[in-house]
Amino acid sequence: FISRGRLIAEGAPHDIRRALITEQVVEVSVGDVDGALQWLERAPWVEEAYLSGARLHAVLQPAWAGEDPAGTVAAQLRSAGFTDAVVVIVEATLEDVFVNLVARQEQ
Repeated sequence: FISRGRLIAEGAPHDIRRALITEQVVEVSVGDVDGALQWLERAPWVEEAYLSGARLHAVLQPAWAGEDPAGTVAAQLRSAGFTDAVVVIVEATLEDVFVNLVARQEQ
């Protein structure tokens, strides 16, 4: 991967995903995408939240994920008023890895 003209990661895509994203990633489908994104960005247990196509991806803090991260995130969103939220666990995509790497570079 290259960001701002600098090489930030190299290797096979599967190896990069496995090595660089060890946190749980969930995908959120919800009617109010903008509102849910803002809410997730402020949630203390979310490391990152961003659009991924028409859905949201959230990278969860490792200690918080627990046994049912998708169910817990869905319950939290529904209690915040996003009653149509559907949350599933997903494998990190190359886009997830790139967003994560760029965020690390900017810190």
